[in-house]
Amino acid sequence: MDLKPTPEQNAFRQEVRRYIDENLPDELRHRLRVGLPARKEDIVSWQRIMHAKGWAAPHWPREYGGAELGQAERLILLDELFRGPAPLPQVFNMNMRGPVLLKSGTDQQKQECLRRLASRDVWFCPGCSEPSSGWDLAS
Repeated sequence: MDLKPTPEQNAFRQEVRRYIDENLPDELRHRLRVGLPARKEDIVSWQRIMHAKGWAAPHWPREYGGAELGQAERLILLDELFRGPAPLPQVFNMNMRGPVLLKSGTDQQKQECLRRLASRDVWFCPGCSEPSSGWDLAS
């Protein structure tokens, strides 16, 4: 198996790196570099900046705010976000709620919800509880 990146993947890496370098707010970059967590407003702001490129939900269809990136490009994007350092796309919105809507949602639900999830106009958080266990799902 040849794991060398293709010329297209190398070009994509440079595009992502340049975008992060040019668009990541300096204050946010500094907070993350010194080990401080990103604040909610930082995360929302950055998510919207990423959403402008379709990279907030990189694997989603373009019609719903994604970029239809393949797995290799998604890994490159994540690698460059870590390098930035920059906040990562919110996992619940992008990898849990969104895919359920993409697969099983009505057209109306997709139109109303997916772009709002990708831009963080909605911040999805699952709630789990079990009788007599509260949040301790393992019990």
